[in-house]
Formats: sequence, C-alpha cells, structure tokens
Amino acid sequence: MADTPLTIIGAGVVSLATNPAATFLANWNVSGGTLRMNDQNNALGSQANSLTFAAAGGTVQIRASTLAKTYNNPVAVNGNATFVHQSTTSG
Repeated sequence: MADTPLTIIGAGVVSLATNPAATFLANWNVSGGTLRMNDQNNALGSQANSLTFAAAGGTVQIRASTLAKTYNNPVAVNGNATFVHQSTTSG
C-alpha cells in the first residue's frame, strides 16, 4: 500500500480512468473536492485502497450503468461526505 495518499482538494472534479488497474496501489483522500468514479468495481484500483473524507468533506460521484454496484474499498468519514449516483444509461 502507498504511504502517501492521492488527495483531491478544493473546487473541481477529478475523474478516474475508464479502465482502472486492479493492481494500482494508492489510498484516496477527498478534501473539499469531488472524485468521480467509473462503472468498475476496481474504480479506486486495489480493493485494499482506502477512501478517506477529510474534515473539509467532499463528494464522490458514482457513475454506474446499473442501480446495484458494489465497491469494496474501506471508507473513513472525518467530515461531511456526499455520495451521488449518476446513471450512465437513458431511461
């Protein structure tokens, strides 16, 4: 596991790759920004990678083609955390 997390800070949106690598190792820290995840179970890379919301809070946008999507990464919430599901299909 990586010692230094990837941190999303301030206004704006960071979108993750469409085809992430399940072997990618890094923890994620959201601090006042928005992290847009894709339709892959390994959107954050390895399922051992953690997602942490800092005291400044933040948003995770989950863009999925189905209503039921499972992400198995550990999550720590230290501030306001907003999870938004966005459908990638019409109808």
